[in-house]
Amino acid sequence: MDLKILTWNVEHFSGTKTAAKAGRVDRVITELEAQDPDVFGLLEVEGAESFNIIAQRMTDYTFMLTEGRQVQEILIGFKKTLRAFITQKGEFKENNLDLRPAALLTITSDTGKHLPILFGHFKSGSDPKGWGLRVSMFEKVSSLKKVINKIAVAQGDASGGMVVLGDLNTMGMVLTDSDGDLDADAEIIRLNKRFARVGLRPLVKSHPHTFSNGTGSSYPDSDLDHVYVDENMTIETDANGHEANVGGWALLPAGSQRDAWIASMSDHAPVSFTVLNF
Repeated sequence: MDLKILTWNVEHFSGTKTAAKAGRVDRVITELEAQDPDVFGLLEVEGAESFNIIAQRMTDYTFMLTEGRQVQEILIGFKKTLRAFITQKGEFKENNLDLRPAALLTITSDTGKHLPILFGHFKSGSDPKGWGLRVSMFEKVSSLKKVINKIAVAQGDASGGMVVLGDLNTMGMVLTDSDGDLDADAEIIRLNKRFARVGLRPLVKSHPHTFSNGTGSSYPDSDLDHVYVDENMTIETDANGHEANVGGWALLPAGSQRDAWIASMSDHAPVSFTVLNF
């Protein structure tokens, strides 16, 4: 079987009817229906209103919403035809009640093969504190992958398949004295090397950036949302060699069209990909 998976940070997604965001829940549902993923994760879901509307409209899916004292949650949806088990990974809160947990969805194929999918929304910030918390979260991903590798080998499956995706907030680190700064690209390179040690590789995306504040923003377009998969997994690739499709504003020309999409939907673009022969 093939499995299409999507991740999307929908930016303070509360479902409230403010003038700026009126109708956004409907627009997000329309986008999801057009993409038709088997599994998706929405990040920055705030409150129950948007969750309730989505659950009432998208009746072909089963849903799970993380919970805790934090304001922003992760909403996981998967088609009812799938066999799945979900756990909330509280260790990613780093003993801070206000930080976000991760969500681990494990899909079981018709042949009994398991695919753990970890949706994360990791600590933002380019200050040393934010950087340090983020690095610790990345280490927890590596530790989890090591456990999955051992279980897979014990079960006679050497691949240890796993997917890690979401808003990983690879923003780099800036020190006040500028000595030892690390830009975002350097953090991504370090992360790629870190994950490679446990058999995870990044997917090649169709667009270099997944976050944009639009025209005139002082913050540059950035590559914050990522997908990592086990190096033995087979991923659908387009004619240009892209494995992960960056949609939304990334498909529009820079300027008024892109700005309008960002204002009405999110500053993050949805990212989707398809696992083949799972």
